[in-house]
Amino acid sequence: MHKMIGVLRGGKHLLTPEQVSMVEDPDFVNTMRHAEQDEDAKAFLMIEALKGISLDPRTGERPECFCKQYGEVISFNIRFYGWTNFIGLIDLPAGSGRAKQLMGAIEANLKSRMFKAAKMHRRLNARRGRLHEQVVKRAHQAYLSVRMESPDGRFTSAEHKERADEAYERVFAPRMAVVDNRIRHVAHCITPGFQGAFTEAVANFLYWHLPFTASKGAIQ
Repeated sequence: MHKMIGVLRGGKHLLTPEQVSMVEDPDFVNTMRHAEQDEDAKAFLMIEALKGISLDPRTGERPECFCKQYGEVISFNIRFYGWTNFIGLIDLPAGSGRAKQLMGAIEANLKSRMFKAAKMHRRLNARRGRLHEQVVKRAHQAYLSVRMESPDGRFTSAEHKERADEAYERVFAPRMAVVDNRIRHVAHCITPGFQGAFTEAVANFLYWHLPFTASKGAIQ
């Protein structure tokens, strides 16, 4: 399964014409195909990726949560927070230098600001869900207070309806904006090396790192 190629082809319509030309270049495609068949090359790409995107706290907070040893092989099943693993599963000889490097990259990620931001992002999203329910109730009360200015509870004019809508927004928007702004700020800290839309960020990452892996052999 060609994960890297699949990601770029599936999201090609989201790329700029220049990026489309880049990812369709035969040499670039061949380099990706080579890398996807080379476990050492995939491991190098994963080590570089882990410098710029957080692991998923839901998977666990220990390195062993992201890999498992089967005899003489360690299988790495990396899960990013909020992003698809565009590199795929990685199988490396247990005790090999590359396996140790990848394990070290995982350990560093788990101690990073990115990982702390991912955990905070989860908490903020949970808080947002609870806050949303509370704010909707309060905003609806404000809406009804204006609507009930009419004896029969019906809007008497378009202006009356507009004032009710404005009353709702005055309660809802400011309260939700605080937590939404916080969530957006924290989200940027989760993927410092992959800013922008997913497909575009992956294309840029592969453009800068693939020539130093598959096309030139393993990196020490």
